Amino acid sequence: MALRAENVEVLKIETREDAMAAGPEAHDLLEYATGLFITGGSQLKLSSVLGGTEIAQTIRARHAAGMVVAGTSAGAALLSEHMIALGESGATPRRRLVHLAKGLGLAPYLVIDQHFRRRDRLGRLLTALSYNPAPLGVGIDEDTAAIIAGNGELSVLGAGAVMVVDASGMKFTDSHAIHRGQPVAMMGLKLDFLTTGCRYDLKRREGITPPPMVHLDPMDRRSPERPPVMTEEEVVVGPEDGGE
Repeated sequence: MALRAENVEVLKIETREDAMAAGPEAHDLLEYATGLFITGGSQLKLSSVLGGTEIAQTIRARHAAGMVVAGTSAGAALLSEHMIALGESGATPRRRLVHLAKGLGLAPYLVIDQHFRRRDRLGRLLTALSYNPAPLGVGIDEDTAAIIAGNGELSVLGAGAVMVVDASGMKFTDSHAIHRGQPVAMMGLKLDFLTTGCRYDLKRREGITPPPMVHLDPMDRRSPERPPVMTEEEVVVGPEDGGE
């Protein structure tokens, strides 16, 4: 996907020492940037490197002031406040299937997971929501972007899909009463499955019905409406209302 940036600078932070030692040049780079793209790898490494540092505080402040922040793979997961740090594959939620850590908190109302379909991660996202059903769960396929506007509207772009799980109306779970590895009961969940062109109102927690359209194969290169294909899953978080 072409980002159409006039200028691109790399802020190289590979260790916690790098983050702690980041000087005025690094902060100035963020101060004048209109967008920040966080790469993938290990979200636990990203959170352990950035957590509690001035660089992380600067990223939050710049985002609140209007800077767009995007992340791919682990960088997407990092944008959550309650971040999925580690977990196992599988479609069934199970006790202790997932471990959470604190992320950057730029999307505090979401728990974001990635490589969703290919790595079979529905179970660990549901397990995370059984621990705390307040946030929305968002699972993003490869080659797909979830774009969050400042008004709280999520839109989908790409060849895959985005699943949104609302567990706030959950009537029952036994996640607290079972043993490690046992399946978790969860009743009263709401699931929305969004493909390219679909939108979701994060504030009202409901999908926005798209207008009638001709459904085209997003991978058909003959189609003039074929969306750009991302190399990985992405989350793009725009500035909050009033931040511009």
